[in-house]
Amino acid sequence: MGSTNVVESIEEDKLAFRVNDIETLDLTNEIYEEAENKDNIEIAENEDETIEFEYVCSERKKLLLCVEDLLAGEYSSIESYPTILQISSAISKIEKLKASLDDPELKIGDLKPPTTNNNRKGRNAKSGVKSSTERRKIFREIFEEKQKKEQKMIEKKQKEIEAIDSLNRSRQSEELKGQRQLKKTKVTLLVRGDDNISYHPVKKEAGTTASPTIESLPTFNNPKKDGIFKKLNIDRLDAIKAIHSVGDDGNCGFRAAALSVYQDQSCCYTVKAKMLEQYMMYRDTLYMADEIEEVANEQEQAVIKRLESAKLPCLDDTSLWFSTFVCPQILADTYQRPVILYIYTKNTIRSTGELREIKEVEVYWSLIHMELDQSDHPIALLLASNHFYLIEYKSTPKGRMKKFQKPPVNIDHTIIRR
Repeated sequence: MGSTNVVESIEEDKLAFRVNDIETLDLTNEIYEEAENKDNIEIAENEDETIEFEYVCSERKKLLLCVEDLLAGEYSSIESYPTILQISSAISKIEKLKASLDDPELKIGDLKPPTTNNNRKGRNAKSGVKSSTERRKIFREIFEEKQKKEQKMIEKKQKEIEAIDSLNRSRQSEELKGQRQLKKTKVTLLVRGDDNISYHPVKKEAGTTASPTIESLPTFNNPKKDGIFKKLNIDRLDAIKAIHSVGDDGNCGFRAAALSVYQDQSCCYTVKAKMLEQYMMYRDTLYMADEIEEVANEQEQAVIKRLESAKLPCLDDTSLWFSTFVCPQILADTYQRPVILYIYTKNTIRSTGELREIKEVEVYWSLIHMELDQSDHPIALLLASNHFYLIEYKSTPKGRMKKFQKPPVNIDHTIIRR
């Protein structure tokens, strides 16, 4: 009698479980039909999202079929259990599963949207900028990159400071060298005369650093592209091989002359010393100023001060610059070579506001002595925007200077020869 009751209760439980399963499936189908109806309504309202809706519905059907298969499989497995204890354990697990589905630990409302990748790379496309496939960097990587950038900035600043210190040291050594040369000149000024003047490069002492040569200086050699050629008063630009710029420290005129004579702009103090020696020899004859005695004395002291100076740089004192009134003639007499001086000035007329450009050129010949072949080796200087440049002319295969219209002679030559 007892076993019969147990069997009947088991059959009733099976029947109730089947009824519940059928009701669950019916409820699921009703939910699906309602959702499908709603989706159909939305499709009718918004035709642009038809493809997306069909994709969602197909995915939903697949998921529901998976649920149905799982439930059917679980039911068949529970039905095969031989003992009531196993069936009761399965029912308790199903109830716990149902409770977890009703109240999940991770709720949909708590989910955060995925982060967008702001590190966009690639070219612009019709659909927008292509996104990079590179992952977003973590804080440690960002911090390390920042540290590397800061280290590079520190190293760059350190290199700049070292370069400035090196430049200052080279300038100081150059200034001391010039002062030593001037001291030697003052001692031997009234005793020694230098008749055999050479314009070949000066040999450097061992251990000294090489100064910039013509090959390493800023050079302009294209008359069509380089605007500096337009500042010259010359009929044939093809007669010029190149225009060289020198250091802009206030001694640029003497540096350009040294570059022409010695092929080394750092020999500017040698140029000054020889020019001072030449001036002191003929200051009472060739270079005597035709002025009142007091004015003449002031001009003489100004020339001596300019040629004795070893100040570097001297941009703040224009009285130490290469003078276009006195220095070209002394330079021509010192090295017994013609000096061609080009001057370019630009100013505005106040009354009309018109911009006026003035291009001047004149040649200074040596008043003492000059070999005939030296006429093909002039010292050509260009003064533009308060800076001197060295002009290098083209030569023929025989070593002669390429022909062009020769500039007029300086007007002071006529006065001196009279």
